[in-house]
Amino acid sequence: MQADKNAKWKLIKNPNSLNDFGDKCRGVILLNGDLYLENFSDSTIHNDILKLMAEINVIPNIPKKNWTKKLPQESGFLTVQRCKNSNQICIGESNSLIYEYNDWKKLIHYYDEVIAKAKIKNPNIVFSNLLVGTKFFNGAYSEIKNIFK
Repeated sequence: MQADKNAKWKLIKNPNSLNDFGDKCRGVILLNGDLYLENFSDSTIHNDILKLMAEINVIPNIPKKNWTKKLPQESGFLTVQRCKNSNQICIGESNSLIYEYNDWKKLIHYYDEVIAKAKIKNPNIVFSNLLVGTKFFNGAYSEIKNIFK
C-alpha cells in the first residue's frame, strides 16, 4: 500500500474485495494483471495514480499525455474505474480509442487480454470490458445502459 503524499487516498495492489473502497474509485491494471486501486476518489484522476506509480517505481516513468490514445499493450497499462458502488470494475473513460461502438468492437480484444489477467489475480472482483460513464459508445449507449443501473 502506498499513499500519495499530497492526498488522503492510498493505492492498494490487488485488493481482496471492493468492500472498503469508495464509489467510483479509479485504478490501473498492468499488463501482468496487477490491479492498483485508490481506496477512495479524492478528486483524483488517472494521471495522479500513474504519477504515484512512477514515483514508487511500479511503472518506469510518468506516461506522456497521449497515453489515452494508445492500446494497453502500447502504454503498458489499462485505466479502470469502479462502477458506482458495485463490485464491478469497468474500463475507464480515459480510454478514448474505444469511445465509438465500431472501434470498441474492433479493439476490445486487446483490452480483454489485460482484463483476463486481472481476473486471475483478483478473483473476488468482477471486471467488465465496458466503458464506465456517459461517454460509452457515443450513440450505442441504449444497448448497454441497463448494466449500470
